[in-house]
Amino acid sequence: MSLAPKKDKTLDTYQDLIAQIETLKKKAEDIRKSEQAAGIAEIKARMKELGLTVADLRETRGGASKKGSAPAKYRHPSTGEKWSGKGRTPNWLANEIKAGKSKEDFAA
Repeated sequence: MSLAPKKDKTLDTYQDLIAQIETLKKKAEDIRKSEQAAGIAEIKARMKELGLTVADLRETRGGASKKGSAPAKYRHPSTGEKWSGKGRTPNWLANEIKAGKSKEDFAA
């Protein structure tokens, strides 16, 4: 009588499982690429149908982005850092004010 453990043929070895994982990863990647290609083709067809270009997609509809950034009201003379005067006071200006300087000392 042999003392070697019986190998159940329904159980895979570690190497078999690793090989299956790699096969599934490749298959998943192939499917992903195929789905992406189909999606791109659908988008291109719809864009052509509507007469849209990539440039049309880049247009913004938000209010703030149309206006652009606010001009700088304050500028640090040595670092060149700027602040529009809107929102939270930047650290560089807050530190200068704490050191006794005035906000107007940094007017751009």
